[in-house]
Amino acid sequence: PSPRRKPGSRRIEKCLKWGALAWVSLQDASPLGSQSALTDASESAVIPLWEGTWPQTAKGMRAPRLPLLSSCTAPRSWVFGGHGEKRMKPLAIAILVGFVVGSASGQGTDLRGIEELNLLRPHLMETCALVREDPRFWPVRSFPHGPLGLEVRRGTAPESERLRNIHIGMAAAACGVPKEMVTSYFFCGPDCPRNRRDHLVRQLAKVRDAVAAFNALRGVRLVSVWAPRGEVRVNDVFVLDGKVREAIPSPKMGLVPSGEWRSWRGLAAYLSTIGIREADIQALETRMLDIGLSALVRSAGQVRAVAVGVSDNESGLLFVAHGGLAPRVGEVRPDGSRYEVVEEISKGVFFYETT
Repeated sequence: PSPRRKPGSRRIEKCLKWGALAWVSLQDASPLGSQSALTDASESAVIPLWEGTWPQTAKGMRAPRLPLLSSCTAPRSWVFGGHGEKRMKPLAIAILVGFVVGSASGQGTDLRGIEELNLLRPHLMETCALVREDPRFWPVRSFPHGPLGLEVRRGTAPESERLRNIHIGMAAAACGVPKEMVTSYFFCGPDCPRNRRDHLVRQLAKVRDAVAAFNALRGVRLVSVWAPRGEVRVNDVFVLDGKVREAIPSPKMGLVPSGEWRSWRGLAAYLSTIGIREADIQALETRMLDIGLSALVRSAGQVRAVAVGVSDNESGLLFVAHGGLAPRVGEVRPDGSRYEVVEEISKGVFFYETT
């Protein structure tokens, strides 16, 4: 393993140069210390990601303006926010504390699949290396379909919800993220859902084009992007930290990732097996980053254009096929998350948020 580098190191600068990352630093609680710690990696002027879109945080402080390095040539980043402060569920906090001290035994042992979840510890520690160097990577690496996200394919909705909440606690502990900061960038005040909605609605034409390009990729059900740029997930294949590996679902609960991997020579090698060109994935990645999407996900009769989120909290646009069922507030999805916000912004297109 490479030695630890301090924030502002050459590696961090390289990773950050394409866009500012939305990390809410509360000066009285953040391990980053003062706001100036966020600007040390750049000598360029500090500018806001989105003028006028940063609301009050849960503690009443404005999110700091984040650095955009002078060499940045990448497009827009993601817009975060939320509808009031959400504290981690007690079960997740208990697992987080247990993980910090090196064991989760005795916490949630009655939950089916907890033993498979524990096998993810090496993956979490490896994936968190960059976050431990610079915590600003936490929000984008913990996207629901990113490297610190989790799918539960064979659990009931309640099981899936509990496992995902335990998992995000384990991930936060592995990354050294204080529990009060785990979801604070998403749940930062009552104005944030509107900011996220407006950001997507303004770009509805671009999102439609991205969804059309995604639908043209037969054999691809999921594409996810995060930071640094160039890391991507296609179906269950992750391009992450210089490796191209396919996550093998766990045998009991179908956890993805599960800690078991199949290595590929490169992304092109995998894509050739499903008849997709790597250039098409790269073009789609560029579209997603330009809009501020973290994932495109296909399921029965619908496509989700996910903007941002963490664990079971997700915000985006849902494209429902002709004749498909519209989502309803309060409806529980198979992954255990529940629709909190649903608004039809165009025929068959819904802005949604889940928790």
